[in-house]
Amino acid sequence: MPHESMNELSFFHESEVDTYVVDYRAQPFRLEFILGGQLRTYIADCARLLSDGAIEVIEIKGDYRHTSDEHYATKLEAVGEFCHRLGWQFRIVVPENTVAARVRHENIHLIQSRRMVSYAASHCYLALNLLQRENGEASLAQVARALGDSRAGTSIAMAMMVGRVLDIELDRPISADSRVAAVDSMNMREGAAQ
Repeated sequence: MPHESMNELSFFHESEVDTYVVDYRAQPFRLEFILGGQLRTYIADCARLLSDGAIEVIEIKGDYRHTSDEHYATKLEAVGEFCHRLGWQFRIVVPENTVAARVRHENIHLIQSRRMVSYAASHCYLALNLLQRENGEASLAQVARALGDSRAGTSIAMAMMVGRVLDIELDRPISADSRVAAVDSMNMREGAAQ
C-alpha cells in the first residue's frame, strides 16, 4: 500500500495482522466540501472493514499538532460528522497507537514479515483441530508442534494469523507460551460478551 510516513506503514502492517480487520485500503477516497464558506479537501489515510461489519476511517498523524490548528481541527470534526452520518467510525491515530507501542509493534512486524509463508488446508485443519481439543486456546509451541517442525510451524502459524485463521496475542513479547486461538471462536466469544 502507498504510504506517506513510517506511522502509516506501521498502521498498515497492523491492519494486515489484526484479525478483526477483514480488509483495508490506503487513501481510499477524497472528500470535497464547503466549510466556513471555503472549499475543503480531505483524503482519508486509511479505511478498514472490520469483522463486525463496521467501517473505520483513519487519519494517521505523527503527533498532536493538528489539535492546535483550529482550521484543520474543524475540518477533521466535519469529516468525523460525515463518517458518523454514514454509520462509519472515524478516529485519529498517533504514534502511541503505532510505533511507540513497542512490544505490540515488534510482534506485528515479526508476524507481518511471515505473511508470505505458504500453508495448506491441512495446516488449518491441524491447528484448528488442536485448538478444539484444547478448549479453544493453546500455546504457540503447541500449535507449532502440531504443524510439524517447531520453527517452520511457528512461521506457518504467523502466516495463518495474517490469513485470519489464527490469532496470536500481541501485547506481550511473542514466545513459545504466547496464547493462540482460532479467529472464528474469538469473534463468537466477543459477540457473546456484548
